[in-house]
Amino acid sequence: MPFDQPSKESTSTKIQNPHRLASLVTSDALPMLWELASQVPALAPFFKDYFQIRLVLDANFVHRELQWKLKSRRDPSARSAMHESMEAEVVVFFAPDCLESEIEEHLEEIARRSGTTTDAARAEWQSFRRLLHFYTPRALGVRRS
Repeated sequence: MPFDQPSKESTSTKIQNPHRLASLVTSDALPMLWELASQVPALAPFFKDYFQIRLVLDANFVHRELQWKLKSRRDPSARSAMHESMEAEVVVFFAPDCLESEIEEHLEEIARRSGTTTDAARAEWQSFRRLLHFYTPRALGVRRS
């Protein structure tokens, strides 16, 4: 499922296979369980398939996420697949520092396209940005003559 689409599966997943931990645990509980497993080695075999994906976001991705939250989302508590994966710490999104100023610069446009206020867009951005890991990019292979 693409990250920019809302998850059709609710967080209260139906138990399809009672022998799989994933069928018993919602994504919201994963960070707490991974922390517990790291502190109790006997639990490690239950988490052997755990992995974490690290990706770099661009402004277009954030624009789409904010517009979905502000315009298309019918249930205010609904999360996109991207947002759910971030909160579950399955996917960690990094963003260059300049993304903050770029989104701030376009908040009025995002609000206009979403049919909402700039304040609502800013509140959604502030809520979403707490899930991102910002970094300062280094110059790569730039040579000056």
